[in-house]
Amino acid sequence: MMDYTLKDLIGGLPEDRQLTLAVHFCRLGLPIWEAFALDVKARDYYDGVVGMHHVISETLLARALATAQAALNQTDYSSTVAGIEAIRSIAHEFVEPIVALQDDDWELPDAVKLIFYAHSNLVEHLSGKRVFSGGETALYVSVNQAIDALETSGRLTMEQIRAELKPLTGGRAPQDAGPSFSV
Repeated sequence: MMDYTLKDLIGGLPEDRQLTLAVHFCRLGLPIWEAFALDVKARDYYDGVVGMHHVISETLLARALATAQAALNQTDYSSTVAGIEAIRSIAHEFVEPIVALQDDDWELPDAVKLIFYAHSNLVEHLSGKRVFSGGETALYVSVNQAIDALETSGRLTMEQIRAELKPLTGGRAPQDAGPSFSV
């Protein structure tokens, strides 16, 4: 049996299949955010630099997912005026909370943070940032974070995650969890 990682598996797929995987796993992880986001106090924070109060939209991740689904359904979506504006608007909404997470101004439980980042990286891909400085693609990172969120939260076991992967990857799924998922 040949060894391969989740990164190898995703990298070997056409971009539309990678996007399908990212949308699929972000959708599976969306309930993690939705349960957390019911509490408005959990979604607010103060910017440590200037002391501004921010409240993250309860629907941000669902709207990001809907935008990604639109891009998946309409191949030229990202080049239409409506698509460009929708992507730009969603991407803008992620900027402040991502900075707050990185600056420790907003703290989230691990699974919630992972699914938040997964959706943010999905939007990064739609915005045109396809490859990060470390060479990993935004879609791989999005899928990996969503899988990690699903496992960390207990929503899915690794066996269930592999079962979710197989129909979307031509029947292939790595055996182990994490960023170095391998067979």
